[in-house]
Amino acid sequence: MNFIEEIYNNLNKINPAELTDMYEALYPNTSCAIYEDGQVGGRSLEGLKIGTHDLSPLVEKYMIYCSGDSHSPGRTISEIFDNMGKVCEKLNYLCASGTGKSDDPYRNLTELAGNNKTNILLNLITSYPDSPMGNIIQEQDGNVLELKGRKSNNHKNGDYIQEGLLEDELELAITELTSVISRGISQKIEPNEFYEYYKNTINEIKTTQYKISELQGTEEYKNLLECLIDPVTSVFSCGRSVNNDIVKMSNIRLGHVRPLTMNRLGIDPNAVLRIGANKNYVIGESCTPNMDENSILLCVSKSGTGKIEKYINDAHKVGAECFLVTDEGCVENTKTLKLDTPNFYTDTCFLLSKILTDLGYKLIEEGVEVNEAVLRALHVKDKI
Repeated sequence: MNFIEEIYNNLNKINPAELTDMYEALYPNTSCAIYEDGQVGGRSLEGLKIGTHDLSPLVEKYMIYCSGDSHSPGRTISEIFDNMGKVCEKLNYLCASGTGKSDDPYRNLTELAGNNKTNILLNLITSYPDSPMGNIIQEQDGNVLELKGRKSNNHKNGDYIQEGLLEDELELAITELTSVISRGISQKIEPNEFYEYYKNTINEIKTTQYKISELQGTEEYKNLLECLIDPVTSVFSCGRSVNNDIVKMSNIRLGHVRPLTMNRLGIDPNAVLRIGANKNYVIGESCTPNMDENSILLCVSKSGTGKIEKYINDAHKVGAECFLVTDEGCVENTKTLKLDTPNFYTDTCFLLSKILTDLGYKLIEEGVEVNEAVLRALHVKDKI
């Protein structure tokens, strides 16, 4: 069983009552504001943002803000909700925290509870319902939805990677879960009908797994793996709008796994050495250097058009190799991984994680050990 099957089984075991309660809280039976929270820079928050992307067009029903946004309607969490309450009748706090004790969200919840913000519907997705955050929300009669994460941190190599890398299983399950919730709302599925809709919709993961297995056999997929395993190669990822969140989520894992490729040069992996394996960037982020002939450009774009084409043209000018994950597009002289699935954004998260687990398997074949401690040691902020 691989990690995609593990995610399906994980989602299939969600408590129906917990899921229905959270869906009903988020359902816009009146004007609704949602503040999405999580540890800024972490994959759980990125997964939450990607999953709820389908709510963005519902501007007549929703006002949505995310932790870390520069245009927040307040300086503190209490001020944010005070201001959102001036224009929306229904106020939701929606947080994803695997541990249930993430620093920033815990402070936000403590402040909301301490200020007696009783008009706010509190929602938490976590692996630990009895965690500090879970306890606060339960005391405030909020909704805690338990979503299991990795079963064991003690495995290594193939046994470890079966569950993905670090908390892949949980983070990708958050993405799929919130995507199904968002699509249910978009399709006006009533709360009392949602669980049946949910059970039917998560079956799409089986199609996703099949499509990814097809891509694994392509020359483009194999070529991308060969580039990623080369410790001299630097990786530049890019995407616009929600695709930018996807590549940011993936780039966190690149920073965990690619330093292990230094073993191929006889160098012990570390997060400080200035070498290609440590040079993984998201275009548009601060301090992003220029590409060169030892770089690859990894693009995510459903359409394959627009600003992505400019990035690809610029990369070609300096001799960088270009890869594009897309549903519809095709750009000249660019290796294309076509993922034509009904849920492109979430499925691309699955694909990019699968590419990195396959990179892990290739490293194991070369005698490199992969386990929890090794991967955590390679990321200063330990964003998992």
